[in-house]
Order: sequence, then C-alpha cells, then structure tokens
Amino acid sequence: MGRTLRLALWAIAAVLTILMVVGIAEYRAETGDEAAVYPAGTMLLGYTFFALMSGGINDSALICAYILGKPEEYRGLRRDLLTALAVLIPGVVLIFSEIAHPEHAQWLYLGFNVESRIAWNAVLYIVYGLFLIALLLYLIVRGEEAAGTPAAKTLAFLALAASLILEANLGMAYGANVSILPWFGVFSSMLTVAAAFALGAAWLALTGRIRLEGVLAGEEAEKWCRKCAKELIITLTALAYVILWGLVGLYSWGMTKDYVSIVVSGELASYFWLGYVLVGTIIPIAIAVAAAKGRARTALPLAGVLAVIGIAAFLLVPYNYGAQYFRATTNEFYATLAAKLGVAEEYTVSHYLTGPETLAFIGGFGLALLLDLIGESLLPLKPGEKPRRLWILK
Repeated sequence: MGRTLRLALWAIAAVLTILMVVGIAEYRAETGDEAAVYPAGTMLLGYTFFALMSGGINDSALICAYILGKPEEYRGLRRDLLTALAVLIPGVVLIFSEIAHPEHAQWLYLGFNVESRIAWNAVLYIVYGLFLIALLLYLIVRGEEAAGTPAAKTLAFLALAASLILEANLGMAYGANVSILPWFGVFSSMLTVAAAFALGAAWLALTGRIRLEGVLAGEEAEKWCRKCAKELIITLTALAYVILWGLVGLYSWGMTKDYVSIVVSGELASYFWLGYVLVGTIIPIAIAVAAAKGRARTALPLAGVLAVIGIAAFLLVPYNYGAQYFRATTNEFYATLAAKLGVAEEYTVSHYLTGPETLAFIGGFGLALLLDLIGESLLPLKPGEKPRRLWILK
C-alpha cells in the first residue's frame, strides 16, 4: 500500500469517526415520540449491519483457510481476523449509544431471559468476540505457520460456529417480532446469514488485492483474484435468491401482500430496484464474472464497494424502514398512534435517512477503518511477518 493511499485512508477514517461522534451526540440530545411507531432507526440497523459484516469477514477467512484450503497457506488470515474485530466494534458502540439507558445493560446478564433473542445477542457478541480475539492473538504470538495446529483449528471452529449463531440470532431478534409482520418468521434469519456471507465476500473483493499487493504476483495473484470473484458471485446470488423468495413468500401470505407492493412497485421501489438490485447485485456480479474470466481484475474492489452499498440500501430501507412503515399505515392501532403523534406525515423515508442516526451509522465505517489501520501499524499481520510476543501476554 503506497504512502499516499495510506495517508488518505487515515484522513478518511478520522473524518468519518468524528462524524460518528457528532451523530451519536445529536441523537442522544434529541427526543422523539416517533420511536413508539418506528422503534428501529438506522443506528439499530447499523449495529446489526456491522455485526453481520464482521461475522461475514470472519466466516469467509476461516472457511477459505480451514475448509477449502490449508490454513498455513492462507495469506492474510491474521489481517482478515483483525478487520473482523475492527468492524465489530462500531456495532457495539452503536447499540450502546442507541438504547435509552446503557447504564442498565448489565441486567441483560444479571436478569437473563432465556426466551429473549436480544438477550442472547448480548451473550453471543461476547462469545464470538472472545473466540475471534483468542485466535488472532494465538496467530500473532505463534506466527501464521501455527494456523494449522490443533489449538488454532479448535479456536477457528469455535469462532466460526459463534459467528454463524450470532448472525442467525440477529435475524431471529427481528423475526420474533409478531407486531411487525414483514419481519416475522424464518425469513429474517435466512436474510441475515446470507447477507453476512455476501458482505464478507464483498470485503474480500474490496481489500484483498490492495493488502496482498507486493506479496502475491503472477499466477498466484491471478488465482487469488478469481477466487475472490467467484466467492462474490456465489454469495450475492445466494442473497438475491433469499430476498426473492422471501418477498414471494410474504406476497403469498395475504397479510403482507401490500408490503411487497410497497417495496417492488410503490414508495420504496427505487431503493429496491436501483439501490439493491442494480447497484448491489447486477453490476457487482457482472464485474466479478469478468474478473473470474481474467478480465477487469482491477475493477474487483469496485464490485465490493457496490455490493456493500447495495446490501446496506436494502437492509436500511425496504427491510428496516419499509416493514415499520407498513405497520404504521396498515395496523389500525399504530396508524392511530402515528396520526396522534403527528409522525404519519413527518416520518418519511427521507426523514429516516437524513437524521443523526444515519450520520452515526456512516461514521461507523470510519471507526472500523481507524481501528483496522491502528492494528495494522502495531501488530505483525502481513504475510510472512515474524510473530511477536505482546506485552499483555508477557
């Protein structure tokens, strides 16, 4: 990575992190009765998004290293694990910033409700994070050649299992909400797991070539590029399949037929067809297909960026906002409440996307990047870099 690019990334990370702080501060200073009608804002979806992206990066790295290949030959495993950890942190920050009384968070554990999916999320975040950190520290101290040892394989299995369970449970937290019918059922869990895999592949497509520049060359670099492209094609296609048949199922269920109409041909159609289908699926897959055939290799990072934007667009608007909009306009109780509070006309999709919560969500990418750059500067993460005994383990 060149010096100019590195400085630019540091600057972008700093600016976005400041925006995150500003967004959170503005959100905490505001009060709004619309929360009773639209309880899940962009910060709540943001914490889910960053958790899914973290899990997807972790899943992609561990599956490639331990299931599809040999772990000691996987170039950049430590780097990917650090990124997974860095991306997880903004999610934790967003959820603690979003809840009204973060100082009461301990009661999720002290008064643990085994039937609550949100309570399980609080546990699974910690379990996944601990296994991820343990594997990363092990490879930093022992070196990347230790990735094939029994201890590393055990930690990798536990980290992979924990991330998959967390991804599914994040969807279950939505799917258990019977009052918001488009979320209710198994569709939400299928969506979050598929989105996690697609986000992980998109991140690999975005950063893989940059990270391994100067490490891989010739045929080995071409092979890596094709591998990233194929993974992106498969995961984006799988996500599109889940979303397509999820919408077909919701349309077939008479109670949510109008929701599908809103998404596909109504108020939110542009976000679905342009934001997700075109930007997030068709264009990235077309670029990845060309890269898999040995063409447009340098455009693969662009495919990763567009995939992340498209997936975020779908989760933010058709899925998160659209389901709540559907409830507020079709459920008699919530329609009355929305009218009484005056949010029926005020809380439009533009209002939803332009508030301080969205600023905090976008800024979360800066915090993840900042932590990623700091870790890269302090830790031995590059392929072939010698292990280092950290002071915390001395």
